Amino acid sequence: MKKTGFSSFFLLSILLIIISCTRKDSSPSQVEDLLLQSEKDAVFETVLNKADDQINKEITKLESINYNTSTGKSGKTELCDAIITVEMPATSKFPKTITLDFGNGCTDKEGNFRAGKIIVHITGPYWEKNTERHADLVDYRYNDLKIAGERTVINKGLNIDGYVIFELKNTELIGNSNGGLLVERKIERTRICNRGANHFLYDDNEVWITGRSLIKKNGKEIIQEITIPLYRKITCQHFQSGVIATFIKNEKVSELNYGNGECDDNATWTNGTITKEITLNTWINLYSVNP
Repeated sequence: MKKTGFSSFFLLSILLIIISCTRKDSSPSQVEDLLLQSEKDAVFETVLNKADDQINKEITKLESINYNTSTGKSGKTELCDAIITVEMPATSKFPKTITLDFGNGCTDKEGNFRAGKIIVHITGPYWEKNTERHADLVDYRYNDLKIAGERTVINKGLNIDGYVIFELKNTELIGNSNGGLLVERKIERTRICNRGANHFLYDDNEVWITGRSLIKKNGKEIIQEITIPLYRKITCQHFQSGVIATFIKNEKVSELNYGNGECDDNATWTNGTITKEITLNTWINLYSVNP
């Protein structure tokens, strides 16, 4: 009996050790799932940054010409430029409704397909304190991604460095071209913007972003926290530095590091025990994300 009891205790101990190790170090399939999700999230970040950049660029151009669209366009015409319309009250300059319309679709100079509309409601000059901006993505397509949702930005004024502080609250439904929902994201962030030397030129801006995201996918909830501010010059495709940590049930499961400030397509992913280098997708068809 003593021998049998010892054997049972020994087997139970081994089982507990195995379970403990499984919890601490993810299985290969779990690691692959986490890595794949991080790669997809990086794609979503880039695509949505491009939408925000387009909104900011067009509004900056419009403000530089006092919203006078009678000139035909708010700036130099480029391949796949949206058709811009501006609506405002008859007796005041604000609020305004600005529509960026890509119609049934076009391909930009980088080879990326866009379609649909971005409808922007703005309460005052974008760069003035307390101005609120609400953007709705309507039938918006970027290559094989379909994106719906609302993007709210509030100008909170200047920080001690003279940079503009924006408070962001976004709701995003991201799907594929087959109509399948890939992910639902609710984002609360702070974006600090250095407008550069020329306030009428958006292309010399740089931004720092902090905050968190609640991600819902396949009935699961994931929290993503920016633990080191994300930094990017607007002329760069991807974030140049910063870290996004992923948490499931309050446990940190991985993090994505965008690097040391270089304007490149490299990032590093780790779950604490395994580290992998990622090449961030940039051009056409690489934004095609399957469920």
